[in-house]
Amino acid sequence: MPTVLSAEGALYTSLGQRPRVSGPLENEGLKARSIIPQPTRVQKRFAHRANLPPIAPRWMGHPVHGLTNPTQPHTLPQVTLRNKLWTYLGFWATGVSLIMPGAMLPAITHAWHLTDRGAGAMLFCVYFGASLGALLVRGTLQRLIAIYSLLLCAAALWASTTTWPQLPALIWGMGLGTVMTSTSILFKQQQASAAALVRLNFVWAIGALLAPALVTQALRTGSPRGVLLSFAGFWALYGAITWLMSRSSKTQITAPRLDANASMLQGLRGVPTALIIATILAPGIEAACSGWLSTYADRYAMRLAITIAAPSCFWAGLLLSRAMAFLPGADRYLETRWRWLPLLVLAGTAGLLLPLQSAWMLTCAFLVGFGLGPLYPALLSKVLDRRQNNTIFFLAGVASSALPWLTGQVSAFSHSLRWGMVVPVLGAGTLFVLAFGVETTDSNGQD
Repeated sequence: MPTVLSAEGALYTSLGQRPRVSGPLENEGLKARSIIPQPTRVQKRFAHRANLPPIAPRWMGHPVHGLTNPTQPHTLPQVTLRNKLWTYLGFWATGVSLIMPGAMLPAITHAWHLTDRGAGAMLFCVYFGASLGALLVRGTLQRLIAIYSLLLCAAALWASTTTWPQLPALIWGMGLGTVMTSTSILFKQQQASAAALVRLNFVWAIGALLAPALVTQALRTGSPRGVLLSFAGFWALYGAITWLMSRSSKTQITAPRLDANASMLQGLRGVPTALIIATILAPGIEAACSGWLSTYADRYAMRLAITIAAPSCFWAGLLLSRAMAFLPGADRYLETRWRWLPLLVLAGTAGLLLPLQSAWMLTCAFLVGFGLGPLYPALLSKVLDRRQNNTIFFLAGVASSALPWLTGQVSAFSHSLRWGMVVPVLGAGTLFVLAFGVETTDSNGQD
């Protein structure tokens, strides 16, 4: 019978102390406490004040099994450059794939004869599917990415052969949600800083920035169904290669999970309510703006160049702000200055409601993207620092599906997409108010 470390022993191991042993030594009557020093009262008090995140116990370099909620190991394996680049490629492709339905929305609306209500329902299915996908993150993260990449291939093939796109859009969103959540958790466990997540989302933003131009160019040479078949081919290849890489990998990282009797919301216990709401609002506003901006520009600017340029300016602003994570002192900036970013989002979304000129629309789109860029990864990092879970990804996905859907519903009810764009404006105002209720550092106390 192997020697097993208690969870308390693992905590003191992380503080540089030798752990308490329980198991056969005690059962055989040996004096384990005289063999291995125990932590003193002062050391226990320091461990309590340190408020360290839960660490999977390890003994002689091997993980100890039997705990109900293992999370990030104390000593993380080195990530090879090949694996990191492959992860970046997949996350880049999720950026292209998630923005693709919004970038193709004018063509899809024409090809499938959709109204604003039907188009909003399709975007709702994509983002709600992404939220459901976050709940499917169980087991080995690398294999999950491979399996759900193949599901993305199947969803794209299905969408190319049907005249009712809502259900394939739901499956498409589920695949993307699982792949994005698995990749984010994998990256967070390998690299703990907020700037690392912002850099990962910078790569995602590159894909989102290129999506409108790539989709528009593809539509010039083919049909929406041809574009979907191209996406199916990519995800089939990516899923197959990722599966082979996961089988040959010596290190397998699993997703954090709750206890068997724990509810989903218990995954957020101890996280401030203002932080939770702000974290899920940021991607909701991003989804509403990115999903409807092409149609909004097409309807009011009535110029193909502006229809392409408006979402491209949005993603260019988002990309530029996330690129700042590569600068020295990025972590300090995200801790002390992020509260003012929602003000840029509010100003940009409100500016879109004014009488539109081409230059003004492009400026407002850039401003919204620049303000939103670091917000979600920075807020997400704060949540995961307190408690690693996939519940926050699910709630963010719900917001990402609800706000585009509400935008379409308001537009259909008022017969004006300009009124529909009031939805992200209200979300930006709420985010700005909540930003000042979120603690900037974990040392200010825990809720």
